[in-house]
Amino acid sequence: SLTFIIPFTIIVLLFPRSIILLLAGNQYLEAVPIMQILVIYALFLPFVNQFGNIMDATGKARINFFVMMFISIFNIGCNLFFIKTIGLYGPALALLSSYTLMFIVTQLILYKLAGVNLFHVFKYVITLYPEYFIIVRNMIRSLNKKKKPHAY
Repeated sequence: SLTFIIPFTIIVLLFPRSIILLLAGNQYLEAVPIMQILVIYALFLPFVNQFGNIMDATGKARINFFVMMFISIFNIGCNLFFIKTIGLYGPALALLSSYTLMFIVTQLILYKLAGVNLFHVFKYVITLYPEYFIIVRNMIRSLNKKKKPHAY
């Protein structure tokens, strides 16, 4: 899922005004920084999801539960703090802070328990793009062959 999330995140970070104008209009341009903050946390979601899957599959659901409970409490505290001190951008920063901490904690646990190396994940993600290109190219070729009339 990272192979799809990374390009989407880059596009949103590079063209936030255009996206907001297209989807919502001028009256929502103040949401641009909030959208940029929130899209960054999308990069953490696949890692958190896989952490939960690995913990459950290896019989360590209890660790998953306590990590999620700790992060939830941390998120509530961040929301209270950031909303009071920053205002409108507070919830976005609270969510990003919580997911950043959760990402760090879960990766440390995975490294300790299963030897998961974060850098290998990104290496494999990068190698998937050429494979996607080949799949799409073959699909296009296959469709073109079906469209050509046969000479009898």
